[in-house]
Amino acid sequence: TIGAIPWEAGVPAQIATLGAVGAGTGMYFAKKVEVTQLPEMVAAFHSLVGLAATATSIGSHLNEVAHFAAGDPMAGIHMGAIYAGTFIGTVT
Repeated sequence: TIGAIPWEAGVPAQIATLGAVGAGTGMYFAKKVEVTQLPEMVAAFHSLVGLAATATSIGSHLNEVAHFAAGDPMAGIHMGAIYAGTFIGTVT
């Protein structure tokens, strides 16, 4: 479960803060947007999902550079997943 993860100090507070910022942003746009503008809003939020996927893939690559340099046979699979995440994220 999520309670079994050994969190570093400050990580739960960061998660809660970012969750609150996201919820606040969503509520702001939800109250501002008319019903006829919903397709545009969905498309805009979907582009943020693509940006998040791209950032996550790039961050995964930067975090695991030593893993790729060590010649680990699983590094190719990991690089494939990073490539797919970056490509799909940027296309969307």
